[in-house]
Amino acid sequence: MDQQNVSNKNRHLKKMHSILNSKACIAKHVKCPLCSDEDKISFGSHENLIDHLEQMHSLVIQQSSHHFANKEDFEAWRYLSNRNVDYILERAVKTDSAEEYIYCNCNRSNTIGYLSPFSQRNMKKGGSIKISGLCPSRISVKINSSGVAVKYIETHVGHNDELRSKCLSNTQQELLANKLVVGGMSS
Repeated sequence: MDQQNVSNKNRHLKKMHSILNSKACIAKHVKCPLCSDEDKISFGSHENLIDHLEQMHSLVIQQSSHHFANKEDFEAWRYLSNRNVDYILERAVKTDSAEEYIYCNCNRSNTIGYLSPFSQRNMKKGGSIKISGLCPSRISVKINSSGVAVKYIETHVGHNDELRSKCLSNTQQELLANKLVVGGMSS
């Protein structure tokens, strides 16, 4: 998005919706997927959500750290463990110091945080796969000259593992279709 569009959006938010600083709204999508809709509060960060899940819902959030020599090794790890299927890119940031940060959220997370009453799109026939809140599972990546550092939050919260929620590549879709035609997925 170019600077003119950002400026126009901020002006619109300020004038039409009484939002003075759009940056104050950035973290409003970080909501607990387990709290009832009436009790949902916005958290300032992903880390605050994890603290809430551990303290208020007594969950154990599994986290691991990994280091890879290069981006290709990282992508191979993601692919071999199907972490390329269940996660979508939230944002990627390149800094002046030749570092790159990549954040991938669980594809079931509602990263927008609200349903627009002005939506022009038709709903999917099977309904949305998005949950009411943000699943804490996330892949955070830091890439620099010393390699690729990954923080992986493994625990999914607020949804079941369903085939319809997978982001499958064309090759994966063909393999799955062939298995179904041949006689099921027992193998």
